[in-house]
Amino acid sequence: MQINASSVMLSYSPPVYNNHSKPALIYQIKHRKLDTKEWTTNNSSNTWYNATNLIANSIYEFRVVASYDGKAFGPDSDTLWFRTAGKL
Repeated sequence: MQINASSVMLSYSPPVYNNHSKPALIYQIKHRKLDTKEWTTNNSSNTWYNATNLIANSIYEFRVVASYDGKAFGPDSDTLWFRTAGKL
């Protein structure tokens, strides 16, 4: 993971346990600033994600969810917390 004042590059692995014979098609990446209730959600077929336009010196929460059919998503991953770097 690479963190700076306004972005974070996050990488993740496919789920270890699943009942699917195919790898995940889509990952839904959710993040929010600690003091907010609204999630920012993006979909990606990659096992990495670059979150941009973050606020310096702020704590964020990230979760990743896999989809095998492009429609239904499984349970959220464990939560990842981090603080962006100091002022720009």
